Amino acid sequence: MIRVSTLGRLLLAGGVSGAAVIGLITHAFVRNWEPVPAGLPLFGSAVWVSGLVLLACGACLLVPRAAPSAAVALSLTMAIWIVILHAPLLAAHPEALVHWGYSSGVLSVGSGALALWTLLAARSVSKAARERWRVTARMSMGPALIVFGISHLLFAPNMTVLVPVFLPWKVQIIQATGLAHIAAGTALICGMAARPAALLEATMMSSFVLAVDIPRFLAGRVHGPPWAIAFETAMTGAVWCVAAALRREPAGARRDVPGAAPV
Repeated sequence: MIRVSTLGRLLLAGGVSGAAVIGLITHAFVRNWEPVPAGLPLFGSAVWVSGLVLLACGACLLVPRAAPSAAVALSLTMAIWIVILHAPLLAAHPEALVHWGYSSGVLSVGSGALALWTLLAARSVSKAARERWRVTARMSMGPALIVFGISHLLFAPNMTVLVPVFLPWKVQIIQATGLAHIAAGTALICGMAARPAALLEATMMSSFVLAVDIPRFLAGRVHGPPWAIAFETAMTGAVWCVAAALRREPAGARRDVPGAAPV
């Protein structure tokens, strides 16, 4: 059976790389998740830079020696998106839940990349430092999941189109998944049953991609580039990475690394 960390790493890398390729082909920023103002100077050049950065991060996550640096770069990239692109929108329209939703998606990807780094850097960073950053990844993933859940509860009637047609009680399903998001996010923030909550959340989000996003795109019900499939795959991989990082430290793991730089 594939390891949780490997699954998360593959999905995160695939989703980020997919978003980058779509952006480079369509010559556009990652729709909604990367809300760059249309009047940005050198807009066309910025599109290429952004796409190539994302592609490099996604591809290098699959290269053992480059993966730790790629995870850090991806996490920092997502942090920059939040501070420079999303924070102004949230400040201008704090009541717009849609902006909170997309910024939470970016936050979840950054949190997952940070969690993945704590796994990849096990030989070069002290156990104490890894644990601090794991807590940071867990605590930042929690609010993102809660925002997802609130969106499901508030917009349940509008989201029923996402439920497979053969399933009954569509509104109730949307509401149930919303409550599951909130429960998982709360568990991550509180640190109680955090790993089981993250595993269940990752499984649920994986089912969304497999049962909703991909079938809708193949059926032609999604017009335009498949941004949602790519970025939501990355989000799903990020949750798997957080779940993997929350596993117990192996008994034989080194407690400290002499000469390791503090992180």
